[in-house]
Amino acid sequence: MLSPLLSNIVLNNLDWWIANQWEYVKTKHNYTAISKLRAIKKTNLKQMYIVRYADDFKIFTNSHKSAIKIYHATKGYLKNQLNLDMSPEKSAITNLRKRTSDFLGFSLKAVTKRNRYVANTHIMDKKMKSIQEKCKKLILEIQNNPTPKAVMNYNAYILGIKNYYKIATHINIDLGKIAYLLSKALHNRLKSIGKYGIPIKPSGTYKRLHKNNFRTYKIAGLYLFPLADIRTSNAMNFSQDISNYTKAGRRKRHQNIRADIAIEINKMSHIP
Repeated sequence: MLSPLLSNIVLNNLDWWIANQWEYVKTKHNYTAISKLRAIKKTNLKQMYIVRYADDFKIFTNSHKSAIKIYHATKGYLKNQLNLDMSPEKSAITNLRKRTSDFLGFSLKAVTKRNRYVANTHIMDKKMKSIQEKCKKLILEIQNNPTPKAVMNYNAYILGIKNYYKIATHINIDLGKIAYLLSKALHNRLKSIGKYGIPIKPSGTYKRLHKNNFRTYKIAGLYLFPLADIRTSNAMNFSQDISNYTKAGRRKRHQNIRADIAIEINKMSHIP
């Protein structure tokens, strides 16, 4: 397996090869982005988009016939141009309208909504189980050592899970299921060392992250972050102009960071 850094260096070539087959295909006429998409849809070009993280990637298209051709073309390109082999165990053609496909901890499926297909996303089953087991371990650590540090370790893990999976369309259902399965462990292990109820005068950080007044335990003066208090956050598109490797790209990244910091400072200024 390639390291993430080497994967990004080597497979950047694959990204642009895929993009140049459809998104950035060169045309004689100078189209706008929308009119270009409308025009190339009338051609015999195969519609395709790549989503990649390190050496794990998926290529999306709109027909089984195109998927077969893209699969073999990509396999040949990786072998002939980059001297890389696709993993037979991880590589497959999947009809997302009929079956789910796992990617980076998410389970993906295409479902109809208002006469069009949209992504229906969950936490994949394997990750659901591992989250539950990790939470049980952290709850046990709180029981054995009910200190602020143990509570903060638990909260840090819960916050990390929420931040990573919050773009899943059904994150509230998935984390709600895990929270239900953990409720007995929380009760049995923490009932004698903590107080259960709706938080009273929680910290500013807690109030900013949790809006729904879920009941939770207070241990060593700190409230445990309720796992089920979450809602889907839209995954926003990012600008291709942002880059660490060009002067203009770095400038745009720094502008965005300054804007994000200003927003966070403004939020904190409204917390009593």
